[in-house]
Amino acid sequence: MSKRNVVPGIVLSLGALTACGGGGSSDDVTVSLTISEESRNGHGPNYEPRTVENTHEVKKGNTVAVDMSASDGLEITVENIDDGVVGLSFSEELVPENSYGGYDYTSTETLVENQDGWIRTFSMPTYDVGITYMFKVEILA
Repeated sequence: MSKRNVVPGIVLSLGALTACGGGGSSDDVTVSLTISEESRNGHGPNYEPRTVENTHEVKKGNTVAVDMSASDGLEITVENIDDGVVGLSFSEELVPENSYGGYDYTSTETLVENQDGWIRTFSMPTYDVGITYMFKVEILA
């Protein structure tokens, strides 16, 4: 298995510590958002993927521009934070990774929910040249 299959492209690490019993609205919750993305090229046998990773602290309503987006510039917005689940929207359609580690290119998403501590992987809707994104969410407080 190649490194490209092991290391997905965007990591959204939303770091979180939720207090028992709640308190405060989701507008007050800070999320550590680590974005990692990996380029891919299905044509070049000597192609070395490029991985970029950045961390941002964001709240509900904040938007982060992804550094290496191959199209017009992917932006990710924190739509909501509720009971350990973070809602994210994408400015472009992305293809979710399926349970078998592949991608269903007939299904795209622009709005997803990610549970605290879970990792979700997405791809640009192209078969060859593109970018793979991985998101991990953790809520800070």
